[in-house]
Amino acid sequence: MHRLTHVVPLVLAAIVSAQSCAAVPAAPPTGLTDGVRTIAAPGTPGTLAVWSPDAAVLAVGTADGVIAPVAAAGTVASDGDASGRLVAFSHTGHLDAASLTVGDHEALLNRCAAWAARPREGGPARVALVNCKLGDFFRSLGFEVVDLGPEWGGEGATPLADRIDLLCIVGNALSDAQVSAVSEFLRAGGGVMAAQTAWAWNAPAGKSLVDNPLNRIAGAAGIAWTDRYAGKNDTGTFDVAGPAADLAHAGKAMEAISRDGAPALDKPAAKVAAANATAAARLLPAGDTLLRPRLNELLAAHRKELTPTPEQPIDYSRPLHRVLIGYRDALLATLPYEDLREHADVNAFPNLGASWPARRRVVVPISTAVPGWHSTGVYALPGTPLRFELPEAARGLNLRGRIGCHKDELWHLDSWKRVPNVTMEVVINEQSTHVSTPFGGLVYVVVPENCDPRNINVIVHGGIDAPMYRLGHTPSDEWTVRIRNRPGPWAELATDKVILTVPSSAVKTLDDPKALLTLWDRVLDAAADLAAMPRQRTRPERYVADVQISAGYMHAGYPIMTHLDAVDDMTDASRLAAGSWGLFHELGHNHQSPDWTFDGTVEVTCNLFSLYICETVCAMPPSTGHPALEKRDETIARYFARGAKFEDWKREPFTALIMYMQLREAFGWEAYKKVFAEYRALPDAERPRTDDAKRDQWMVRFSRAVSRNLGPFFAAWGVPTSQAARDSVSDLPAWMPDNFPPRP
Repeated sequence: MHRLTHVVPLVLAAIVSAQSCAAVPAAPPTGLTDGVRTIAAPGTPGTLAVWSPDAAVLAVGTADGVIAPVAAAGTVASDGDASGRLVAFSHTGHLDAASLTVGDHEALLNRCAAWAARPREGGPARVALVNCKLGDFFRSLGFEVVDLGPEWGGEGATPLADRIDLLCIVGNALSDAQVSAVSEFLRAGGGVMAAQTAWAWNAPAGKSLVDNPLNRIAGAAGIAWTDRYAGKNDTGTFDVAGPAADLAHAGKAMEAISRDGAPALDKPAAKVAAANATAAARLLPAGDTLLRPRLNELLAAHRKELTPTPEQPIDYSRPLHRVLIGYRDALLATLPYEDLREHADVNAFPNLGASWPARRRVVVPISTAVPGWHSTGVYALPGTPLRFELPEAARGLNLRGRIGCHKDELWHLDSWKRVPNVTMEVVINEQSTHVSTPFGGLVYVVVPENCDPRNINVIVHGGIDAPMYRLGHTPSDEWTVRIRNRPGPWAELATDKVILTVPSSAVKTLDDPKALLTLWDRVLDAAADLAAMPRQRTRPERYVADVQISAGYMHAGYPIMTHLDAVDDMTDASRLAAGSWGLFHELGHNHQSPDWTFDGTVEVTCNLFSLYICETVCAMPPSTGHPALEKRDETIARYFARGAKFEDWKREPFTALIMYMQLREAFGWEAYKKVFAEYRALPDAERPRTDDAKRDQWMVRFSRAVSRNLGPFFAAWGVPTSQAARDSVSDLPAWMPDNFPPRP
């Protein structure tokens, strides 16, 4: 271990002496990173936002390809002669003994501990550890380790400043009282070193990352933990911040993009500045006096310029507008519903220019046995207050009111065709809850998982009617004459198994929604059949069309998100019946099991569902449905000419899919269903945990299901399995497709 114990006492003494001579230092000393080149990057780290002029970025990674802080130090205005001092790290592992041997990590921690410790006269500096196991490390630096006990920070507890000089916190399991105690300690001139993995924080209902315990503490130092992920350098570590990383400091970034007369930044610099300033603008504490005043001034001046559209997207050529959109997003989350009217943007997506004077009172029957979004058939207009009214039986169930279905957030994308966040949710536990949004959207009641099952009526006041067809409930004549012409700009077509959300314009000429949705139910039943799960679902799957989504052409999830050009396939029965590979592909993702999906097959096993639906519902020939499958022989020849390497197999989804198709062609879909049913019934202790175990189980279980030894077949494709797995099926007759593998 590369310990610096022989120099740390001298460094500590020098820094403490320097602190004693200066009343309130203006910034962290530049010496913190002297001689430090790289630090550890444990696990999947997050990033930080840094905006105070009295805070410094110590180390950087990347977030969405942009330099971002992962370690920082800052000061807090003190009630005494010395400022409080805070050092922040973006992953809990940064304050773990395992990181001390990586790069120059230990050297940085040595200096940070020496700098942050509150100056005192006589005796060793005292440190307390909260969920931190660095006791031996601090003792080696000459610290006395103090046990605060389980009740620290509680009512009547001794102030931290009377007990310690430095507090080291790992994680965010702090009570409100402890947050207050640590903040008071900093204001008393104390020092804090803290590390958390903020993207993993499980925010309580109705809370945002601004409410994160460590963010409530660090905001006074102009530092916050973000929900972004940090990319590492080529050596798997983080680099110490240098001059090239100046714009990772949000305060400097804001100065660069908003100062009158400042030269325009080139695109790479503008991207760094905008991304980091936006991250900070979305996390400012309510009482911030460093960035908020300037942002408020700029927001007032540019408010009418903050509506991105497909025709006029907002990209990094307009960095200030991106920052202001981020700031406005955070601001809107804190405003009372009645104040949102002045921010209403009737032209912003998803409102599509809709305007209608009528307000309605709608009674929505809800079964709380069904989790997820419950459609109301109501559309909320931008800036118009909406009220949820709950019966007594529903209060305290933690139901939520949601406005908007376009839930993808786009902050990480280079170009925005709409505002990155256009939806909102609030807890509606009370008898009456008012909500509003500047952007409008369809209205939902959201039931949490494992909710106490009840049948209730929720009343929604203040919205307008939106087109909604429910299979088996909506009369056809009402649909064609009245319902499809409702004024809401978004429509929903619903069954107990799937709900489609599309622009209302797409249903104005839909004469037979029953035929369409009956076909959709067949699609959903086919997916359930192949996955060996019940056709009756816990909740319906959802598809939502959007002008821009967070990733890919479509992506799976709840809801499955698509671009607007998929609407025709979603709403035209003849097009759907002809096979819609993309829509089926994403549905397949939602039916994948990690037990039989190993590295290289995430984009492969989902396509089993595309193949099955195309074949059984759309009556297409087996092994068809996508243009890539038409070149099957060429694909096989090319793969084997390159040596049938597993790394190539994993990189080429349609090459890997051919292997699965060969199994289907030889043994039928029933073999797949049998194997998938086995996996569904597995006790947790028998589920494979590693990729090696997943490949072994898949080969062995399929071999047993078809009474053939598939070991040689897997080997021919280059898909590795263990000798033990191959031996376990060696009693079965070996199988190989005809004329396979191809000869050179």
